[in-house]
Amino acid sequence: MSRLTSTTCVAWRRSGGCPSSNPVATPTSTWKPSRPTASRLTCRLIPCATRLISRPSTTSWRLFALTRGLPLAQQVVVLRLLSVVLGAVLICVAWRIVRLVFPEDLPLAVASVGFVAFLPMHLTMLAAVNNDALAEVVVAGALWLGVSRLRGHFGGGWYAVFGGIVLGLALLSKTTIYLPAVAVLVAGELGRWWADRPSSRDTQQWVPTSAATLLQVLIVGLALTAWWFLRNALTYGWTDPFGWRRHDAVVIGQPRTAEWVAQLGALQVARTFAVTTFKSFWGVFGWMGVPMDERVYAVLFLVSAVAGLGLLLFAWRILRASDTLTGQQWLALGLLALPPLLALAGHLWYNLSFVQHQGRYLFPGLVSLGLFFTLGLREVIASEHEGVLLGLWTAGLALLAGYSLFRFIVPNLG
Repeated sequence: MSRLTSTTCVAWRRSGGCPSSNPVATPTSTWKPSRPTASRLTCRLIPCATRLISRPSTTSWRLFALTRGLPLAQQVVVLRLLSVVLGAVLICVAWRIVRLVFPEDLPLAVASVGFVAFLPMHLTMLAAVNNDALAEVVVAGALWLGVSRLRGHFGGGWYAVFGGIVLGLALLSKTTIYLPAVAVLVAGELGRWWADRPSSRDTQQWVPTSAATLLQVLIVGLALTAWWFLRNALTYGWTDPFGWRRHDAVVIGQPRTAEWVAQLGALQVARTFAVTTFKSFWGVFGWMGVPMDERVYAVLFLVSAVAGLGLLLFAWRILRASDTLTGQQWLALGLLALPPLLALAGHLWYNLSFVQHQGRYLFPGLVSLGLFFTLGLREVIASEHEGVLLGLWTAGLALLAGYSLFRFIVPNLG
């Protein structure tokens, strides 16, 4: 976040016209939503526009500039439509990834992509003005590229070019995807080496070849983004090219984890973190102020528990009979596990300092989560019924998305 954006958001929140983006304003109180008025609409749009102006590297800024003559509300509609388009791209890439890993498994692909498409909170974020959708598309692009590479669909040269472009986009879009994008690109190249299983005589050739490919990815990525980090260094100082220190310095009013631990105890803070992250992953709308009915969360928890148990059973089954999956499928599943694991690690790390229990921070790993969630559900379903039951689950998730819109979002947020 830039200096301009951070200070504007602070003033915006302190003015009293809009709620904080924190999940909970204090340890004992939450923001209660009210129907939006013209002034509330204005206070929501101005910081969005400010963020776009302060981040000229994004496609959003170019659209904002092209629509400068329109009223602010119409400009924001255009930008929201950009997020929707990026969401559609994400669904297409997710479909391609699952079909690459399990080419003969149509029900698995439909249900996995349906998870990405109809998750209520994810749909809400895709209807907003932010760079979350772009970040998710970039991570999904890295996954597709990595899986394609380990399957031999790309040679080292083309992998270096496209991998460098994906790395550049990651560096320009969102700091939270730096590690997942890099890890996936590295894993894709190493997976190709492992899949070929070179002899000890060929290893001396493969190791420098893979290292050279990854070095080329890095060079292309830095060549596309060096100007941006130079700008950051000139703005924030040479020791803060990512703006992280400036962000921490200007954040005012955001609860600190240490303060909550001192007031509530570590156990209660950990419980609040887990519960709020789970609920907000599925759907807590309006700046974390409009939750769904508790009964909905109870059902989602039960389904999630079943899927988690099923995933453990799936892992046990394939470990006992390793020939259940091909070597490339093993490598692909390992690669797909990286984004959600690293997103969770980043979420935990950030919450060591600031209270930000928002499940949407796990969305960079959503494509993988959709696949693993579906694999878990399918494992506990009789094979003769899996197509029908997975279809019903996907349809139910779509109905939940529509129900959330008309039952929770529209009545509370307009």
